[in-house]
Amino acid sequence: MVIIGTVFNLLTSIILCQPAFRDTKVRPILHYICALALIDLINVYGWNLDNYLQIVHGFTLNDSYTVASCKFFTLLNYVTLHISGWLRIFICFDRYLCLSRVQPNTWFNRSKSVLIIIFGTTIFFMLFNLHLLIFVCYRDDSGQIVRSSKLYPLYPIYNQINLVLYNGIPLFFMVLFNSMSIYHLIRLRYATIVQNSRIRH
Repeated sequence: MVIIGTVFNLLTSIILCQPAFRDTKVRPILHYICALALIDLINVYGWNLDNYLQIVHGFTLNDSYTVASCKFFTLLNYVTLHISGWLRIFICFDRYLCLSRVQPNTWFNRSKSVLIIIFGTTIFFMLFNLHLLIFVCYRDDSGQIVRSSKLYPLYPIYNQINLVLYNGIPLFFMVLFNSMSIYHLIRLRYATIVQNSRIRH
């Protein structure tokens, strides 16, 4: 997973650096795709690498070195997952707006606005997960690093919150916007067929 994810995210980045894809004013959605490629590349080295290291070597990056590295990798893992899920929502919303409007140039479809959305999403989820950096990861009496909090029970509650924020809500909105886009395209095709048949007669 790490190798495949790295190869395809790097390939996406290389393709997006080509001259045909550099004009983000014409195609602001490219900002989302570039951000997703970067976020998903970072994400590959979070959860997936940790799972591999845990299974094969018996340790993870989260809790093997220092309390600081544990805090950093825990925060990074959650933040990148949340940003990735929500940027996918905005991509689906952007596509819906482009397909459903005669004049697709709304605030959401402008290059500057897309950058504001990406930046705002990043800041929001960094602040939302900031408690992980402050309260999570400490050394117990035996000197082992514990990836939890002394002040409040973190797991499994936060894993359930993560599941809703990263999977549940994004999946709902992606299905919703994609379904609306498909519905609009079907209606557009039907209207075109009816119009063409009237022209023939």
